[in-house]
Amino acid sequence: MEWSPNGVSIWRFSRGEVPRDLQSGHAPQPSTWPIRPVAHWSSDICNNMNDEFSEHRIIFDITLCGDWAGSAGVFNANNACSGSCTDLVKDPTNYKDANWEIASVKLYQ
Repeated sequence: MEWSPNGVSIWRFSRGEVPRDLQSGHAPQPSTWPIRPVAHWSSDICNNMNDEFSEHRIIFDITLCGDWAGSAGVFNANNACSGSCTDLVKDPTNYKDANWEIASVKLYQ
């Protein structure tokens, strides 16, 4: 995430796409990155960016099922899955190979 006078931008990088400046630990240079932000909130639309965006928290979350993905029409589309999303999530055998792989979290100020 970049929080600048121009607004707030967010990037997501796959392991093979991490820009060199971030890999080397140097100060981030977003203008040199080949990937565009996945989200951007321009300071032009906010009266005061510092009031609208403050006290950020980093949260790692996997939301399973939910209103959209857990609905029968989506979960069982084309008969790809049997049962319900909730039943699948409740079965502990489905998590035997589950893990998180986070290479790093870095904060630059």
